[in-house]
This record gives sequence, C-alpha cells and structure tokens, in this order.
Amino acid sequence: MDASNAVLYLLELEISLIPPDRKSIKRIMEIARNKNISFHDACYIELAKKYGIPLISADKKLIEASKDIIKIFHIKDLESFLPV
Repeated sequence: MDASNAVLYLLELEISLIPPDRKSIKRIMEIARNKNISFHDACYIELAKKYGIPLISADKKLIEASKDIIKIFHIKDLESFLPV
C-alpha cells in the first residue's frame, strides 16, 4: 500500500481526534519524565489509563515503563487470538 492509499484508508476509518486537556498534558509530562520515555509514548499510557483499556505494543521499553500503571500486552502474546 502506498502512502496516498494509506492516508485514504485512515480517513475512511473516521477516527475522532480528542485534544488533551491541561490536566492530561500535565500527567503525560509527568509520566514521560518519571519513566524516561517520549511524550507520545506517555500519551498512549495516559489514554489507556483514562479510558480503562489495555494497551497492546511491540515496544519493549514502553511495556516496561507502563506495566505498573496500566494493563499492557506485548503483541506476540496475542498471536493465539488472531485469526489465521
């Protein structure tokens, strides 16, 4: 899939963007600083915590940083649940 088709596909998903409020930004900054991770990785943790949902990642550093904050799974642990 080329980049233009990928963008069109994403637009078809009708994803809603939710801008973070000041409290969320503060928590994201704290997570990033305390866990020594990027701001965008800390966003994933904050969103999973805020909405009470687990996070799925292949990023070992993100998994290690977030395991005491949220429920997180390595994508390889979910392979048995995926259709063949």
